[in-house]
This record gives sequence, structure tokens and C-alpha cells, in this order.
Amino acid sequence: MKVFIITIKGMDASERLAEKAFTSAETYGYDPYYFPAYTKDDSITFLEANNVRAVWNEDTPYFDLYNRWTSVGGTRGCFASHYSLWLKSVEINEPIIILETEEEDLLAGLI
Repeated sequence: MKVFIITIKGMDASERLAEKAFTSAETYGYDPYYFPAYTKDDSITFLEANNVRAVWNEDTPYFDLYNRWTSVGGTRGCFASHYSLWLKSVEINEPIIILETEEEDLLAGLI
């Protein structure tokens, strides 16, 4: 099974932990790939290109929640990264595992 490890390029801690997660995935027999995380800046372009927009209706009970996640760059980048990998899973027509770099040995619990 493919494992995609979301990595923040240029952030030493993220890249170091991604290497550990990659090694862990290989150790447990998975097929690991690095995935460069979307940032607060490039996430806007990606989400708009894919027609992903927040609900902007003040009458909905979740308006404040949606308003907050779209205004926080890191949250928006995280969503864009996960959404992009969901699209990848659909494209390749198989389930995938998505890891963020703080989950370096989560795979041990999956087998």
C-alpha cells in the first residue's frame, strides 16, 4: 500500500521526521512517497483551481468554523494537502495512507 508523507519543504524538523517516517514505512513493507505540503500561499491557488470554497453563508451553524479555517494559512495548507492526496487516491483508484511528519512510527500499529 502506498504511504504519502506530508513534508514541509525547507523546515528541518519536518524533513528530518519525514525521513524517519519514510524508513518506518519501508520497514513495515509499505511503499512510501514524500508529498510536499501546500503552504498558506500556494493552497489558495490550488483550492481555487479545484473549485473548493468555504461556505460563506452566515445563516449556517458552521459559519464561524468555516470562516476560521479559511483565514488561518496553516489550516488551509493542511486541508489542501490532504484534499490533494484524496484526489490522488481517486486518480490511482486505490486506498492510501497519509502521514504527517509527527507520525513517524504510526505504521507500527497498522499491521
